[in-house]
Amino acid sequence: SFFKRVAWASSVWRFAVVGCLNAVVDISVYLILTRAFSWWGQHFLLTNSLSFFIANLNSFWWNRRWTFNSVTQPVIAQYVRFLLASLGYLAIMQLGMWLLVSISHWPDVVAKVTVVLMSAVVYFTVLKLAVFNGAKG
Repeated sequence: SFFKRVAWASSVWRFAVVGCLNAVVDISVYLILTRAFSWWGQHFLLTNSLSFFIANLNSFWWNRRWTFNSVTQPVIAQYVRFLLASLGYLAIMQLGMWLLVSISHWPDVVAKVTVVLMSAVVYFTVLKLAVFNGAKG
């Protein structure tokens, strides 16, 4: 129906806004660690994981409250589902970054942005169907 399409489009738009905010957090933490500390720069996949999880907490809060309006579900169970979905997303990101940086010799930040953009549709679908499935948006 028309209203379901409007609600879906609204949640996609909100997810994109939250995703941009999280990308800023994620990439900022990544840049600070890799550019200010040589050890973190040498271990870009570990740094990617850490920056991802810092942004992930922000992502859960905004997606739960604003994107999917899913605050009536128990927060702990919902966060566990969110974390599991996020771990799958992180695995895809790690593989993509490893392939682009270690095999194809792309700059690490270019690889990170590329992988985030390419996997966002899959991540949205998983969150919508498996994590925030009781949502109104």
